[in-house]
Amino acid sequence: MSLCFDCGCAFCCDGTLYGWAPLIDEDFPLLTDLFEVKREDGNAKGEKTKDFFALPCKLCLNDRCSVHDEVRPAICGDYQCKLLANHGSGKVTTEAARSLIENVKRLRDRLIPQMEKFVEAECALPLFQLTQLATDKLEKMNDIERLSVSPGMLLDIAMMRVLLAKNFDSRLMKHTYLADKAQLAMEDTSAQPQQPETDS
Repeated sequence: MSLCFDCGCAFCCDGTLYGWAPLIDEDFPLLTDLFEVKREDGNAKGEKTKDFFALPCKLCLNDRCSVHDEVRPAICGDYQCKLLANHGSGKVTTEAARSLIENVKRLRDRLIPQMEKFVEAECALPLFQLTQLATDKLEKMNDIERLSVSPGMLLDIAMMRVLLAKNFDSRLMKHTYLADKAQLAMEDTSAQPQQPETDS
């Protein structure tokens, strides 16, 4: 059984976890009409040119890879998230994995509209990109401005961060640290003692 395919988890290619995927020389030539291939030139220090393709992948349809059993970029077959590794080693059952995936999908579907409104997105965007835009916007706000940010959205971002980092890729912790900062600022303000009213 393929956990990714059978459980409909496409987080690694639908823009939930990442915004791009790396390519290697052996992946070429690729059908450029199927993959949005981009190139990052090397620098003067001798770093090699890097190729990658943008996510969401155009071949990800209905939460599944439409070319799962065909020739595809090496990263697509080699990549293993923490959940897939834990399922393969028997640490996580299929039922538990399926339940986790569905919970993440529900939270994502609730969070995306909130974030689209917050960043004033003009079109539908994947979670990874929305998170970056929201983080950038939060970073430019002062503590007072952050108090106007929806507590529900901040809570959902924090919850999503925990779910994705704990179960899929711990490196994702860094993308939403400002949500915690904003949440703490709100808690600090609400915890301050109120000044007693004085009789005039």
